[in-house]
Order: sequence, then C-alpha cells, then structure tokens
Amino acid sequence: MTGIPVGISTCLLGKEVRHDGGHKHSRFCTQVLSRHFEFRSICPELEAGLGVPRPAIHLREYHDGLKLIETKGTADHTDAMQGFIDQVLPTLADLRGYILMAKSPSCGMERIKVHNEDGNVQLSTMYGVLIVWDQICSQVFACLCSAVNPCQLQQLK
Repeated sequence: MTGIPVGISTCLLGKEVRHDGGHKHSRFCTQVLSRHFEFRSICPELEAGLGVPRPAIHLREYHDGLKLIETKGTADHTDAMQGFIDQVLPTLADLRGYILMAKSPSCGMERIKVHNEDGNVQLSTMYGVLIVWDQICSQVFACLCSAVNPCQLQQLK
C-alpha cells in the first residue's frame, strides 16, 4: 500500500535548503505523518534557481503587483519564481494536499509579511507567492507546519 500523495516543503524534511543553509525539520511530519503520506518535497526558492545559501527575500507590493525582492537590496526574483511555478504546476496535479512552511514568502499560507515599495511592512495576512499565483490549494487539505505552531489539518476554501 502506498500513502496519500502530499507535497511538503523540503526544509520540513530536515534538508538544509533554507536561505541561511539551515532547515526546519518537523519530526511530526517525518516520524508520524510519513506513515500515512507519500511525500513529494518541494522548495520553490531553491528550485527557482536561487541557491543555498542565498539572500533572504520578501514580498513587496508595487503598483503593478507583488514581487519577490531581496530584503537587503533590490534584486527581483519574481520572474525566476514564476518560471518555476509554470514548470512545476502540471506535475502537482496528483497531490491531495500540501504541508508548507509557515511564514515563507514563497510557499507560506498565512502570516506572510508584505512590504511596500520602500521595504516597510504594510500587511501580514497574505499568502506566499506559490499559493497566490497558482491557487493550487483551493480545495485540498493542508497541514501547516512551523516551529511555533503544531501541525493542524484544515480544509482550505
């Protein structure tokens, strides 16, 4: 028997793919949920070509929309991320849910800070760009994992 196919943020599996070369290993995901799910790992920032380590990025809202900008500078990674999303989206159709890194600007589902053009925080309720741009989680179950909050299963609408 195979598990339910579920996407998971690579850093939650203990892989050192975060911007600072670290991880956010979730033992709940790897030791408990892995018994029921067949994980397919994904790290949007790494797979968009940003590398490890890499400068931290955040979302900035401009008059023409959201952009992924380095926190210390003006380098724009929006097109690289959009290219990754366009490439990977068709391969995710069989997944039944997603376990995503909370507060991530690329794949977080809640508590994502959005900055204005000057880099100052203006909102903190947006979704990460992977969720905003492709709407892949509109009717699936997702488990949100972070070091602060325990995993909780919730239905997205």
